[in-house]
Amino acid sequence: MLLATPASADQPGPRPAIDKPVADFTTPPLTRPSAGAARQGAAAATGVGASPQLSDFDGDGSGDLIFRKWDGTVNTATTSGQGGQFGSFSEPPKDVVPIGNQDGNASGPEVLTLSQTGVLSLYADATPTTASLAWQGKGWNIYNKIVAPGDVNDDGRADVVARDNDGNLYLYYATGNRTAPFATRVKIGTGWNIYDQMIGFGDNNGDGWADLLGRDSAGTLWFYAGKGDKSQPFAARVKVGTGWNIYNQIVPVGDDDGDGNGELLARDLNGTL
Repeated sequence: MLLATPASADQPGPRPAIDKPVADFTTPPLTRPSAGAARQGAAAATGVGASPQLSDFDGDGSGDLIFRKWDGTVNTATTSGQGGQFGSFSEPPKDVVPIGNQDGNASGPEVLTLSQTGVLSLYADATPTTASLAWQGKGWNIYNKIVAPGDVNDDGRADVVARDNDGNLYLYYATGNRTAPFATRVKIGTGWNIYDQMIGFGDNNGDGWADLLGRDSAGTLWFYAGKGDKSQPFAARVKVGTGWNIYNQIVPVGDDDGDGNGELLARDLNGTL
């Protein structure tokens, strides 16, 4: 599972009078592959089609959960039952963005945190409870949303997408260099401020390119398929469903059932996940 907590959902909303079903959406059964079961996603794929797990902190091949609690601490919960408080931060991060293994070593994935003052930090070789600070960059408060959709250009590293206050969308390609982790930004779109939530989704259609989701203010969820085109990395949007505004938090959880597709977690105003 993978959770990047957006600031837009930091405060709980009012409790609704009744639960409203989501149109065009059927809740899947909450099942998980048995221990040792073969996983068909990134582990089985080679070349195009290999989508890196963004938050496998315990090394079992499944994505794990990383989240910020109300007291400001960052915590993990893993599929193997490990987890706990993740490091110690002098300033509670505004956002937590898992980005997977960036440098190709076997020591664990990397994690980004964004501070309230716009400092983006890269923590390397993450375990369920520890990581080492490898890089920091200032000035990222020009963006109101930063997500990692996964590998956009098929180099095996997850890239970063950032949206500014005018709705412009920028792509930062990962370099694999811990001390200079991202290349110069590339503008890839405008008008993205129609979405109150943006979700990096990994590869969810099996073509090897990272995908993106956006929810608009009417509660409609839209899917942007990755294309592998560096100048226009995402295809035209496709409607997923309506009624998603019953949730104040929608987050990707990686491939949690071994079918090669990413799943979502969603929290409604009652606090039900």
